[in-house]
Amino acid sequence: MREAARRAGPLVLAADIAASPSRLGPRVIAAARRVEGSACAIKLNMHALLPLGAAGVRDVTREAHSLGMQAIADIKLNDIPSTNAAAAAALWDMGLDALIANPVMGAASLAALAGSARRAGRGVIALGHMSAPEARPTYELRLARR
Repeated sequence: MREAARRAGPLVLAADIAASPSRLGPRVIAAARRVEGSACAIKLNMHALLPLGAAGVRDVTREAHSLGMQAIADIKLNDIPSTNAAAAAALWDMGLDALIANPVMGAASLAALAGSARRAGRGVIALGHMSAPEARPTYELRLARR
């Protein structure tokens, strides 16, 4: 992603597009084409990943790669290592380059996920905070010192 960001800048296209499943893929691809040369990646959340299905996601990731962009799965993965590994393998098979994970899973689980991603030539982005206002009480929780 660093290479793509050096070329196109740090902008990531969030493909949070509301559309019928039949129109979603073409709309996401059209949005990616509009930011070609200005964005280093396209981020697909559950609103896009689930309706597109594996074949549709492959089409989007192929197009993103042809435009010089990485493709990120914004799924905030947070589970046990075997489930994380299965989810990551399915995403890599669809051509995604990285996934967003929630580090609440614990350091060992996150390290295992990052290690398997590295071996596959992929990446993991650890979530630091969520943009949803409802997340503030949890993500900005102050912990007492012992």
